[in-house]
Amino acid sequence: MKKKEEDILNKVLTFFMKFEQTFTTSDKKTCKENLSQFFAIQDEIKLYVQEPYSKYEDKKPEEW
Repeated sequence: MKKKEEDILNKVLTFFMKFEQTFTTSDKKTCKENLSQFFAIQDEIKLYVQEPYSKYEDKKPEEW
């Protein structure tokens, strides 16, 4: 379990270090292009979020 925690921690730290490095080296014109690799695109989001969404009006107050 400790090994798994260390692996996850290392992955997270690596991700944020890369993000910080990319962010600090980007200028205004290239910031969006450089940082886009760190965010999901619409096709990837469809894997995790599916329609139909439940509307606030459709649920009873007890369910919220």
